[in-house]
Amino acid sequence: MTTGRPGLVPRTAPGGSADVASIHVLVYTPAVRKLARVTVPFWLVRLSPQSGTVRFDNDDVKELHGVKITIGDIERAGPGLLLDHQRHDGSRVLIWSD
Repeated sequence: MTTGRPGLVPRTAPGGSADVASIHVLVYTPAVRKLARVTVPFWLVRLSPQSGTVRFDNDDVKELHGVKITIGDIERAGPGLLLDHQRHDGSRVLIWSD
């Protein structure tokens, strides 16, 4: 997680890395009063063909455009909050691992 990117929580798990079981994404869009949530097993994330980068881009969920976190970022951080981002329109994105 590179410093300077808004919302990313820079931290490292004690001991350098920790086991992660799942990635959770929660998106709230106030304009349509919609709450979306997704949980993905981390073993599936590791199969990503995108050179170790987890991208959350989706045409239906504009709040996630440009959000990129590497698998290494997630493993180094260990379980906990990875991203807490609120857009100018009030939309909110939370991403965490456990």
